[in-house]
Amino acid sequence: MLPAEDAHEGSSLRDPLEVVEDFDHRLPSDQIDGSIAIKFSDFVLQRLAGIAFDAPADQRSVYLHFTLDDRNFSVNVARELKKVGFAPLLRPISPESTTEELAFAEGTLLSRVRTAIVCWGSATHAAIISELGNPALRKWKNIMPVHRKVTLFLGPPCCPPKTEMLEFGIGGDADVVVAGYAAEALSDAVKTDLVPRLNG
Repeated sequence: MLPAEDAHEGSSLRDPLEVVEDFDHRLPSDQIDGSIAIKFSDFVLQRLAGIAFDAPADQRSVYLHFTLDDRNFSVNVARELKKVGFAPLLRPISPESTTEELAFAEGTLLSRVRTAIVCWGSATHAAIISELGNPALRKWKNIMPVHRKVTLFLGPPCCPPKTEMLEFGIGGDADVVVAGYAAEALSDAVKTDLVPRLNG
């Protein structure tokens, strides 16, 4: 509840910069950006990202991100990860949910993990590049870039774009690229190729 207008007769609005100058002086390195509150909160989050602290997440929790085309493949990867002691959290994909609901759900699940795995099975090359640039993934990674990792897991079938991505990488969108398309069984690919990268 705001005080009545006449509650502070004689008081006037003060310039925050003048108030700061009353107590101390500005340094040449001080930056002032008063456009919107979002920029301030982003600035604080970026500064906090440099502070080493553990998320309340279980170290064995991993988030699996995928396109709708790769849902079945990703569910199978999740099953294999669960067999070896990981707690996989699957990306929520629901046609009846709004974009805002899905983005919030993604952010909630991502906040519980340190590792996100983008699973690539049969999706197109362009779709995977788009998913690696997913706003929820980028925001999650940017808050704690040193402590959070995105792993791109290349499942079958093998194709030239996958082998090229394995050889050349994908820039900053994926910290690690793991090939799982050569193994005879998905369980072998997860145990021998993916799990050592998650534990390392």
